[in-house]
Amino acid sequence: MLIRPLLFSLFSADIPCMRIVSLVNAGMGQAVSWSSRRSPGTSIILFFLFLGVFSFPAVSEEHGRPPWVLYEIAERYYRSRSYARALEHYGQALAKHPLFPEAHAGIARVHQAAGDRDLAIRSFRQALEMSRHLSIPEEHIRLRLELVEIYSYLDGEEARLLREEQLLDILRDDPVFSRTIDEGQRDAMRNLLYRSGLDRVLVLYRLHHPQVSEAHRLRGADLLESSQPGDIDLAVEHLLFAAVIVASRAVDAIIDRRYDFEFTTLKQFFLVAQAYPEVEGFLETSKFREILSLLAESLDASSDSRGAESARSLRAALQDLQALQAL
Repeated sequence: MLIRPLLFSLFSADIPCMRIVSLVNAGMGQAVSWSSRRSPGTSIILFFLFLGVFSFPAVSEEHGRPPWVLYEIAERYYRSRSYARALEHYGQALAKHPLFPEAHAGIARVHQAAGDRDLAIRSFRQALEMSRHLSIPEEHIRLRLELVEIYSYLDGEEARLLREEQLLDILRDDPVFSRTIDEGQRDAMRNLLYRSGLDRVLVLYRLHHPQVSEAHRLRGADLLESSQPGDIDLAVEHLLFAAVIVASRAVDAIIDRRYDFEFTTLKQFFLVAQAYPEVEGFLETSKFREILSLLAESLDASSDSRGAESARSLRAALQDLQALQAL
């Protein structure tokens, strides 16, 4: 039972002696008792107050919520694995706001969790088609990576090409690799890698585009499996970029904690990173060690004769890391 007091004191000039005895809203009916002396304007005021408070039909609480609130409720249901309820609320959010790519992505994740990859792919694609409406524009990269993961489970040339398409779309957002800025930096980094090894590259260069590092790693790994001429050399570049992006973020984090940090070798870098659990954890989740292993493999197979020497020094650094972790 909901009891709503009305502040009739605001109308004391019109209703000098009005006193509310009770105003009760119970289900579909309303009971009102009054003890008052009413002036001629009293009935009109009562009518509008009554109309404004009680006359509209009840609307369910959830349908009265804005789309972003419905989306957040759906997200909570998704995280708790209540998938049917999550779908219901994602759908309600879309009914109120059709250009809502985050809700389409949520539906895709529910379908993926339920094992329905076809429906997941369709919903992810719907989200990407309206990606310009994302509240965080860079979120399209996450959506594409989730699509890449689904395509990885599918066999056939079509799935491989679709996976490649999504990775290339992501990598266009890397201004250095795509040469939209500083056209010579990509070539300079590659040449320094072959000439002086990865240690020197990591000392001299910083790349601050963390959103694309995973796409570089995946693309490099794919190219390592290719038999097309030039693909191995391209794999070297992708894996180099992945390594520099991850290392740059780790170096920045270390400098935040130790302003005078400097290093000249990967061994020194690993030794200091190990002193900060959050930095070490970041390197682990970013698959830094795997990136370095793939880079060494691609250098060994590259067309540049200097690649083998760079690969040897990189493997030595990985052995140092393994020894440090064993301590």
